[in-house]
Amino acid sequence: MQIPFIEKVPEQRPLFGVFWKQGFFYFGGERRMATVTDVKFYKGNRLIVAHRAAAKLYLLDTSEAPYPIIHQIRLGARGRVRKNFFHPDLITLEGNSIYLTSYTRQYAKVTLENDRFKQREIQSTGADHYHGCAFKNGALFLGGVESNQITRVNLETDTTSTLDLDEKQPRRIKTIAHEGEDFFLSLDHHEGSSAQPECSGNSWFSHYRQEGQRLVKGDSLLFEDCQIDGAVSRGSLHYLSLHNAKSRCGQIVTVGTKGGLKVLKRTPCASFPHGLDIYDQQLAYSSYSTSSVYIEPLSDFRPIDLEEPPQT
Repeated sequence: MQIPFIEKVPEQRPLFGVFWKQGFFYFGGERRMATVTDVKFYKGNRLIVAHRAAAKLYLLDTSEAPYPIIHQIRLGARGRVRKNFFHPDLITLEGNSIYLTSYTRQYAKVTLENDRFKQREIQSTGADHYHGCAFKNGALFLGGVESNQITRVNLETDTTSTLDLDEKQPRRIKTIAHEGEDFFLSLDHHEGSSAQPECSGNSWFSHYRQEGQRLVKGDSLLFEDCQIDGAVSRGSLHYLSLHNAKSRCGQIVTVGTKGGLKVLKRTPCASFPHGLDIYDQQLAYSSYSTSSVYIEPLSDFRPIDLEEPPQT
């Protein structure tokens, strides 16, 4: 099922209202705009969707097709003259709290109560810009794109610390998953400017072990001429969303961890997929190229010979 979210957002700043100056940007000779950037299932019959250019969150009722929008909110903070909009990137959930990155120093917190969003705060932290995010043990983990560091924000004490990545070359931390002291990170590196068609690069999905304030690398998978933007875990499997410049298509890549990291399946999908999530036997992912969310059977992305009990 495809659910489009069509928003007309100007590139030039109007007197009032939202705008998106970046416009189109490139990878491997193909262009896209930052539209629907992430999707999360909530309590089984609700779907949270983020639209980056429009600075919006939507709440959908998924109990019956065609999944109507039952609430939406424009994110931002009032400035001295006009509103400064918060353009969301990736989402992580903790209870009814929604935390969002914005590929800036800022992150936002929104709560969901009685099917209504309420923006709680927009905070700045550190000197990096952040893409990946995760919640663990009362702390928000933010993946830096400039420093090879994860910033840990203790939300109870309002203090920050960092975890240093065991990498000699600069990497953007695109997604964060964790299991105890183990971290599974999606990383990439660009060659050239995304404002130009010649922009290219590689991506990695890597396993790290936390040792003090360092993340020491173990196994790693290289994806040449690909850009990873999302990941979700289910048991021993990780599902990665990436755009493959060689094949000129989007892919959901299924990675297993038993006996080391292994690619188990590559499933074509809409171009420039971004965030994704799993609930029960459904997988949802967002696509920049179509400004849509897609909800598909999880079995489409699982290796045929792999049997795991259903999880919710």
